[in-house]
Amino acid sequence: MVNGILKILLASIVAIILVLQVTDSAYALKTWTVKIPTGAADENAPFFWDPAEITIQQSDFVEWGNGDTAAHTITSGNLKVDPNDVGTIFDSGLIGPGKFFKYQFTETGTFDYFCIVHPWMIGKVNVVSSLTPEIKIIHNVGAEVDEKGNGYDVQYMLNKKLQSASVDTTRKTVTFVLEGEFEDDVFTVTLPNGLIENPNSVWLDDEQITNFQSETKSDITTLKIPLEADTEEVVIMGTAVIPEFGLVSLAIFTIAIIGTMIVYAKTQRLGIKVYA
Repeated sequence: MVNGILKILLASIVAIILVLQVTDSAYALKTWTVKIPTGAADENAPFFWDPAEITIQQSDFVEWGNGDTAAHTITSGNLKVDPNDVGTIFDSGLIGPGKFFKYQFTETGTFDYFCIVHPWMIGKVNVVSSLTPEIKIIHNVGAEVDEKGNGYDVQYMLNKKLQSASVDTTRKTVTFVLEGEFEDDVFTVTLPNGLIENPNSVWLDDEQITNFQSETKSDITTLKIPLEADTEEVVIMGTAVIPEFGLVSLAIFTIAIIGTMIVYAKTQRLGIKVYA
C-alpha cells in the first residue's frame, strides 16, 4: 500500500517537473542586444544605436553594449516630448567603453530613450504582450519632409534588418535601407495613402522590378516585394508623397507668384525692360 502511494507521488512529481520544463521552454525570456557603435558620439554619425529600434516581448531584457570610445548613458524618455519624464523609467548612468547596461521591460508600450551626454542619440523599444516575429513597425516615416515634423507608423514583415526609411518629395519615393542576408526573403509593407499615393513602381538597388504584388484597401496599400539575398535598398515610387509644401507654404508661394505677375504686367504696361 505504501509502495503504491510512493509510486503515485513519484509519478506526479515527475509530471510536474516535465510540465514546468515545457512551460519554461515555451515562455523562455530573451535578452536582446543593442550596440553603441564606434563614433556614435559624433552628431553626424550614420547611426547611434544598432539597431535604433527593436520590438520585444513583455518581460524580455535589453542589453546595451558600449562599443564607442566615449562614455554614454541609456536614459528613458524624450527631451522634446516631456523633459520632466526623462530617466523616470530607467537610467544607466555613465557607462564607459566596453561596459554594458541591462534592463527588463515588464510593461507593454513604446519606450523612447537617448544619451544625456549626446542627446541626438535617440532610440526606441517597442514592448508587446505577445511577440509576433513577422510583424514589425518603423515609426515617423516621412517626418523629415513634413512641415510639422509628423510622420507615419509603417508596419512591415521582413527577415532582413530594416535600418531606415526616408521620403524624397522630388522623386515621389519612399526608400527603405536594409541590412543582412537571407535567402528567399519577401518584404511585406503597408503604406498609408497619406504617406504615398498609388505606389506602383519598385526598384531593388537601382534595378526596377515588376514581380511584386500590390493590394489596396481603404487608404492603405500592401506591397509584397521579393528580395534577393544581397538586396540593400528598396525604393517605392508613387504619384505623390507627403506634400513638399504645407497649406501655409503653398499660400505664400501662390501669393509670391501672383505678386510677380502683377509687377511684370505693370512693367510691360509702362514699357520698362526687365533684365534677369
